[in-house]
Amino acid sequence: MDEYNRTGKMTNFFKSVLDYFNELPAIEQAQYPNDYASDLQSKIDLDFNYRTHRAEGKGKDPMSLIEMLFVQGPQQTDALWQGPKNTADREV
Repeated sequence: MDEYNRTGKMTNFFKSVLDYFNELPAIEQAQYPNDYASDLQSKIDLDFNYRTHRAEGKGKDPMSLIEMLFVQGPQQTDALWQGPKNTADREV
């Protein structure tokens, strides 16, 4: 919580969790989801700031959540709110 309170980030927390996971015996690692380590690594790489809602990591151009939603366009964001469409209700 100290890292989050000081910086708005949780990057070092995720690094610690990944280090702990990597030190676990293989039989214990097998109980976690297949993409657990890669998900933690992507969070580390993203270096997300939860206060500013911006990714500050290296690589892709950082973009806020709101900007990402605008880039998706109205059809895609409408689909998020409407949920999956039932094909049985369609007229033929």
